[in-house]
Amino acid sequence: MKLYTKPEVAEILRVPVSTLNYWRSRGEGPRWIRVGRRLACTEADLQEFLASLASA
Repeated sequence: MKLYTKPEVAEILRVPVSTLNYWRSRGEGPRWIRVGRRLACTEADLQEFLASLASA
């Protein structure tokens, strides 16, 4: 299972990290998991989010 950090997800989605933080505060965007003290997004969750954008 590949995990992506916020900066990596921001680069993939071509949005600033602040946008990811905003989406997370509103319960939007990709699903995040906590790994220790850090947040990460699994590859499957990121693909699911991208698919939801494509179908919208």
